[in-house]
Amino acid sequence: MKKSTNPTTTTKPTNPAKSTAKPAKTNPTTSAPITTKTWQDLEKTLKFHARALDIPAGAASDFIARTLKDAKSSLASKKIITKKDLTTAVTKSLKKYHKDLAYVYENYDKII
Repeated sequence: MKKSTNPTTTTKPTNPAKSTAKPAKTNPTTSAPITTKTWQDLEKTLKFHARALDIPAGAASDFIARTLKDAKSSLASKKIITKKDLTTAVTKSLKKYHKDLAYVYENYDKII
């Protein structure tokens, strides 16, 4: 069959309902990979809670850095990290250094 080179010929319009792709369903329990900004935000949050508990800034920075390092290493093997996984890893590591700060971080949304 020979193709027409005439520019006046029209093509059959496509049905837009059939051509649009449906968005992929996402699982609400999964999360995006943990980025550097996430770790920086987490560090700011922990420092905020440490100031509220009157923990000296130098000591707080030291054990917060250790806590984040421990949490990163414990979460390194997981492919999908949920917010609960992150909170659990940070709380577990933080309990080694300062139990009160760990309690405040873990229960922050529950404390009045």
